Amino acid sequence: MVKQNLKRQQQEQQQRDRNREQNREPRPQSSAPSPAPPKPRHTSAFKEQAVALANGSDRPLAEVARGLGVRPQTLSYWIDHPPADAAAARASAKAARAAALADDRTADPVALRLQLDEARARIRTLEVEQDILKKATAFFARGSL
Repeated sequence: MVKQNLKRQQQEQQQRDRNREQNREPRPQSSAPSPAPPKPRHTSAFKEQAVALANGSDRPLAEVARGLGVRPQTLSYWIDHPPADAAAARASAKAARAAALADDRTADPVALRLQLDEARARIRTLEVEQDILKKATAFFARGSL
């Protein structure tokens, strides 16, 4: 009899809970703003085509940008700073740096500074490795006594 009463009480409680859930208004969503979607990364080919389209079109810049799905300010920036020029400048600077670093007896202050920075970074790495080896040696030396 006691088991039946307990079971009946549990069923009644479950029914009350279900009724409350059905009558409850939906909870308001969190007021925290949702994270911004990631910015699209446009390839340099897309940028070059967008610039060519904007320069070759008689439509307003804002209309061309809207058609491409970019902001007018972005398209204007691409027109003022063509992506091909930036890529060529980066490639040229990288080649010049590699050539200067290859020559050990260079007098170029920029190349010397880069060599110095690389040497300092290598020294820091070696010091960290040396410190790790010292600690490992001390650890194993204590364990063997």
